[in-house]
Amino acid sequence: MTVENPVVRSAVCRAPAATIWRECFADPSTWPQWDEDLSSVTDVTGPLEDGTTMTFEMKKDGAKFPMSLSGVETHRQLTFAGSFACGLASARGHLMLTPEGEHTRIEYTFGMSGLMGRLLFRIYAKEMIDGTEKGLENICSLSEKAAGTK
Repeated sequence: MTVENPVVRSAVCRAPAATIWRECFADPSTWPQWDEDLSSVTDVTGPLEDGTTMTFEMKKDGAKFPMSLSGVETHRQLTFAGSFACGLASARGHLMLTPEGEHTRIEYTFGMSGLMGRLLFRIYAKEMIDGTEKGLENICSLSEKAAGTK
């Protein structure tokens, strides 16, 4: 799925990739602790690996979106993606962890595609940018706390 005009943000987190992965990504049901737009992640069909599916429930309106994982490389990267509105909109998020000495650079990319997805992105661009930035900030905060570097 190609995403037009994705939001791309990065930050250096004072925690090793293994800590970030364990604290924030290993269990999708805990993702709402770093992604404040989610009220829950339910119906997780397996471990964090390619093909695992889940449902994102949004905090704002209770909307539910089916998602699946791909490109999962433990301690390195993952992609979540799904389509909705009868295939007229798709969302894709990609998280990549790159060690930098004792720290880790996290790159978080999020975007939407499809006829309705492009429209939704234009309407809610500020919210999506803010959500991506806040998610990245929360990932670092949770991981640094766990690593004892905060």
